[in-house]
Amino acid sequence: MKDATTTVFGQRLVNARKMRCLSQRDLCEKLNGLVSANAIAKYETGKMMPTSEVQAALAIALEVDVDYFHHPITISIPEQAWKFRKRSSLGNKQIAAIQQSATDQMERINDIEAVCNIKPHFPLDYSDTIVATFIQAEAMAQRLRHDLGLANAPFFAPIERLESLGVRIVEVEADDKFDGTSAMADNTPLLVLNATYLPERKRFTLFHELAHLLLHFAEGADEERLCHAFASEMLLPTPVLLARLGAKRRGITLEELQGLQRDYGISIEAIMYKAHQHEIISDAYYKRFNVEIHKKTNKNLLNQVRESLWQPETTTYLRQLVLQAFSNQLITSAKAASLLSVEVESINQLVFV
Repeated sequence: MKDATTTVFGQRLVNARKMRCLSQRDLCEKLNGLVSANAIAKYETGKMMPTSEVQAALAIALEVDVDYFHHPITISIPEQAWKFRKRSSLGNKQIAAIQQSATDQMERINDIEAVCNIKPHFPLDYSDTIVATFIQAEAMAQRLRHDLGLANAPFFAPIERLESLGVRIVEVEADDKFDGTSAMADNTPLLVLNATYLPERKRFTLFHELAHLLLHFAEGADEERLCHAFASEMLLPTPVLLARLGAKRRGITLEELQGLQRDYGISIEAIMYKAHQHEIISDAYYKRFNVEIHKKTNKNLLNQVRESLWQPETTTYLRQLVLQAFSNQLITSAKAASLLSVEVESINQLVFV
């Protein structure tokens, strides 16, 4: 008979298995036949509770603490709430793994925020405007820049700035096919980024995913294209682009493009796309650019175009809160280690006073 314990354990087991991209049969094999796939199914549906020995083996196989299986579930994000690219070639298992990993990290953030008495609230509401064109998407980016006091300046440390506004950002190790995704987690904006991406691509994805949650799109609008326009404008305002390149160009040098990339943290390919959108360059020149950089004989050019010139950026929000709480003796070293998925010894080594 099901009870609260078996229900929580079962759902946690499902979540952990999905995070590792494992089927029930795959998990059975990792356990070297300790239990059958049928038994795992019964654990997951709450029909049976595993022994402590099996729980320990499951924890090792799934790379989680045994306590993970018994922790109350505080975050549940419906599958339909996630914003994945329509043309994404990710498989269902990979998508589920990303969703569960992001949800798990969000739960950890919620846990430590509760300890620190932090109640995030995203203050910006742009529901008064419907976006249908890329010009309107850019206008919304300009509005956000204005609200943040940026004007046309480069946007430094956007991850930290958005987190200070109540946006929660997590990073996952994922296939290059995964750009990013987003969802509302109990009224909190959650952005998920590919941790392996170069800074320029990660920054662009950050604002693309924010657009999915912040903007309100007209019915039938090309949401992906509009999110691209929003992200591009957040990184490189059109007035800056026009001032640096001019209204019409027959060609653009690599040095000019690298200058913009270095100053504003946006990729050369995104700059060229934006220049084409604003008719600074012709259709023919833009097509020729894409053909040239992808020629097999031009690998050196493609490497130059895709070379990162911006400083790396990553989220440290969870770690900062955990270490603050630990330093203030609000949590134990074991709890800190559990929240950060590290060994207790690595936390104890941080104590120097």
